[in-house]
Amino acid sequence: MSHTAKRWSRKATALLAAMAVSLFGALALAQPASAVNINDARDGNSSITIHKHAQGAVVGTPATGLELGTAPADPLEDVEFLLFQLTGIDLGDESGWETVQDIQDAIAGGATVTPDTVPNPATVTIGGEGPFAVTAVGSEDTDANGLAPFTGLDFGIYLVIEGADSGDNNIVNPAPPFLVTVPTAAPSGSTWIYDVHVYPKNSVTSATKTSDLGSAGALYQAGDVVSWTITADVPYLAPGDDFTEFRIQDVLPSGLTFLPASSSVVVSAGTFASPADYTVVESPVGEVNLTFTGTGLQELQDEAQGGTVTWTFQTRVGSIPVNGTINNTATVHINDTDTTASGNAGFGQLTIFKHAADGNAPLEGAVFHLYRTNTGGTLSDRVQINGADWVGTSNGSGAITIPALKPGTYYLEEVTAPAGYQPLAAPIQVTIVAGQTVGTSVNYEAVANTQVDGWDLPLTGGSGTTLLILVGSGLVLIAGGAAMVNHRRKNRQVAH
Repeated sequence: MSHTAKRWSRKATALLAAMAVSLFGALALAQPASAVNINDARDGNSSITIHKHAQGAVVGTPATGLELGTAPADPLEDVEFLLFQLTGIDLGDESGWETVQDIQDAIAGGATVTPDTVPNPATVTIGGEGPFAVTAVGSEDTDANGLAPFTGLDFGIYLVIEGADSGDNNIVNPAPPFLVTVPTAAPSGSTWIYDVHVYPKNSVTSATKTSDLGSAGALYQAGDVVSWTITADVPYLAPGDDFTEFRIQDVLPSGLTFLPASSSVVVSAGTFASPADYTVVESPVGEVNLTFTGTGLQELQDEAQGGTVTWTFQTRVGSIPVNGTINNTATVHINDTDTTASGNAGFGQLTIFKHAADGNAPLEGAVFHLYRTNTGGTLSDRVQINGADWVGTSNGSGAITIPALKPGTYYLEEVTAPAGYQPLAAPIQVTIVAGQTVGTSVNYEAVANTQVDGWDLPLTGGSGTTLLILVGSGLVLIAGGAAMVNHRRKNRQVAH
């Protein structure tokens, strides 16, 4: 706490002023019409509260140091602010307030608050004023309401620096360093503000990426085309800020080839045309960049703040990942921030297990076709691979595997049953989700076949068998009798 006596001369009273920080961190001085003495009891018991919010479409009016009745929308959480006090400036006497006036004059003349380094400076310069040594007071991260309070402050001039954004707010431009005096003159009357509220805002952005597998065909294979759409928000800029870079970068994963003729760029406002406003270049191979030129950046700034940039392009698939999913991440570079957006083209594996109905014995030799449409029992839109209708045959383990299908509903038709088994009476509906087969519950279909029934054979010891025995016995008796007759005839012939 400063213990210098607070004796205010008439000249000092004329210089009494305080820093009123605008919504964007620019310093201004406000001098009360009839200044009253500052309350010494608040020296060491004052505060600065930072309110951090996203920049909206409406710029708003400069803050006064008082807390707003209604807080701005879109608070930003987990944004770091660092506070430093300018040393050697005593607001308990006339010379300290003369320094305040000199700084104000420099800022009014276009000077900026320039620390020698950020986020932890040793000095700060304002145009031709300074350098002033600074002492660290502390740091605070904004809470869920966007608030970062610094309490127990001495009277003095304070430097505020925005630090790291650990809340993933996608801040485009950090608020520039700014100064605050404690106390600050109230906007009207002759009072002072000892608990100063400041409202630096940030431009923020976001991005999304999606894929489109198309409606033609079902089987994912080399040569297929996948369409990608990247949408990036064009942020609202704080007064004095400009777009210095707006670039969307996509480093394609291995196995994808960019198709330049498919590239399309749409901005929600304004009229943009390539190559005057933007370029699309693949360099090196596999890295594609949509970059807005100087004229394009100016048009984004003039016409498209708060809108979107949508970039759509196609890639040809050269190879299939083992898990059937192509992951692709794009990065949006806007000024000093990088925002990533990921998308994937997901395919599902189908495993078919052919087995006997009266057990789990695998059956080899079952032949299947696969269709995408079943209209009243009539199958159509047959699945093809490499331009030929797909045919699957169960192996010795009863298994058939299709490595990658577009997620959806399919119809499995058995066209040839294993030898000795009845074919299926109707197609089987199967549902494919993105990913591989998981156990027997995901992307897995068990198909059972019933054996063909045989005709009834005669029962052992039945009437049919008895008849055969009787007939056979009769034939034996007849043969025996004939032999005896022949024997007697021979004997008679010998006797005569």
